[in-house]
Amino acid sequence: MDIQEIKNRAEREIKSVQNIEELKKISQKYLGKKGEITLVLRSLKDWSEQEKKKNGKIVNQFKKKLLNDIRELEKKIPTRDA
Repeated sequence: MDIQEIKNRAEREIKSVQNIEELKKISQKYLGKKGEITLVLRSLKDWSEQEKKKNGKIVNQFKKKLLNDIRELEKKIPTRDA
């Protein structure tokens, strides 16, 4: 899995979100139990120590950023009840 490719794709998708349902799908796609970022983090055990240090930090930082972005968008996107 190419971390940079996943990151770029997730950022593009986040920018194009129009409603809360799309946001939930993106969250699940990347952060869910079988999400792309989750799978990358699980695969860390198979990486060399050097790769773990370098890429593990990048993946964790991106995961935090994506979670932040999703939370911010949840506040801004009106729900159906609004």
